[in-house]
Amino acid sequence: MSAPLPWARFDDLRGGTALLCPPAHRVLSTTRVDEVADVLREVQDATEAGSWAFGFVSYEAATGLDPGLPGGHVPGEPPLVWFGLCGEPARIPRSRPAPRPRHRCRRGGRTGPTPSTPGPSRRSASTSPRVRRTSAT
Repeated sequence: MSAPLPWARFDDLRGGTALLCPPAHRVLSTTRVDEVADVLREVQDATEAGSWAFGFVSYEAATGLDPGLPGGHVPGEPPLVWFGLCGEPARIPRSRPAPRPRHRCRRGGRTGPTPSTPGPSRRSASTSPRVRRTSAT
């Protein structure tokens, strides 16, 4: 049994549009820092020739573009660069937006549990009597 071909969907929830990319006819990827620029060049060449591309460039790929930047592939992690090449995407109805969260925003725009919602303890380890007692012995 062969693996399913990768595909992509992009929903613009504000604009009300969506694109469905057909299954990739070719996948370009690398885990090697010295191949990052070459793979990106191949993606550019393919899109200039009429293909569409979907995929990602990881932060760790930075070393492949500038040796002075940190990065490099970690075994077991996703590739540094991965792109699927496909034909023109179809315009489709967008997905419905997710329901709004039921908790209120805290100061600074961050969301979190409301005071009536159980959440993590606000007591830090340094103020916990149990930790103080344990560390004193």
